[in-house]
Amino acid sequence: MTQPAAASAPSKLREQAEWMELLSAVAVGVLALNLVVHAFPPIATVVSVRDPAALWALVQVLGVRAIQATPAILYLCGLWAAQRMFARMGRGEVFTAANAAGLSSIGASLLWGGAWALALAPTLLRWTEGGFNGLDLRLEGPELVILVLGGALMMLGKVMAQAVVLQAEVDAFV
Repeated sequence: MTQPAAASAPSKLREQAEWMELLSAVAVGVLALNLVVHAFPPIATVVSVRDPAALWALVQVLGVRAIQATPAILYLCGLWAAQRMFARMGRGEVFTAANAAGLSSIGASLLWGGAWALALAPTLLRWTEGGFNGLDLRLEGPELVILVLGGALMMLGKVMAQAVVLQAEVDAFV
């Protein structure tokens, strides 16, 4: 009895990319739904407010929620870029300028989301509580890791972009 041939590396990569595309599409949907449900009140609540003081209070709450939700929105952009990159890889497009740009986009989303969570959100939230009080940096936790890994992915995207250009030159020469 003969053993089935092992899947080739390119077909294995395509299969893994297809699974990652599905996983990232689910993650995009779940994160987007969580943002809509938890970050912002229903439109009916906003429209039904008649008292100017209550409307101002609602606007303040919405501002605070927007500040808090911004890192998740940036991470969502990174997930969306990852989903598109995995879709291209599932079609067999691996070393392309679009994937290099996608990798950089993922990295930028993580980097800026982490920076927002570590520096901008705490500072802006402090300002909403009582005026300008300087900067409030929180250099701790997973956001710091996300920020650094985002920077690494951005740099890898730039390296990949240079590799794509070099490969095109080699292909043109041969």
